[in-house]
Amino acid sequence: EHYLLSYKSGSGDADLSKFHQDGSYSGIWQQNWTTGWTTLVPFKAYGEYYLLSYKNGSGEASLDKFGKDGSYSNVWQQNWATGWTTLAPFELFGKCYLLSYQAETGTAELGRFDFAAEAASGRPVPSMTAKGIYETLK
Repeated sequence: EHYLLSYKSGSGDADLSKFHQDGSYSGIWQQNWTTGWTTLVPFKAYGEYYLLSYKNGSGEASLDKFGKDGSYSNVWQQNWATGWTTLAPFELFGKCYLLSYQAETGTAELGRFDFAAEAASGRPVPSMTAKGIYETLK
């Protein structure tokens, strides 16, 4: 199955469509989100689908988990540093990481998502690790 998430930063209009095997597509939902999201990164971790959203100017970050029917629920919202221009989640050796980069300063940071509790329980992580669900690795 293939989906297309469209978002207009200025208006907040969001749209999720599903593509079918014959090349046609159908809309699943249309919503109005807050404006200003500069980065939307869908990724798969432990067999589940997520969307990492980030606002470069304010540092607002949000992680949502998507169901196969297109529904979604918020896992967490956090305030990060401003200025990240690239966010790239990836899995390595059974763990989910996030590589963040700031083009203006050349700063790169490697963090780790803690999905262990979610993988065990099948629902969003109810509590954070000592450094939070997103840890900076040093």
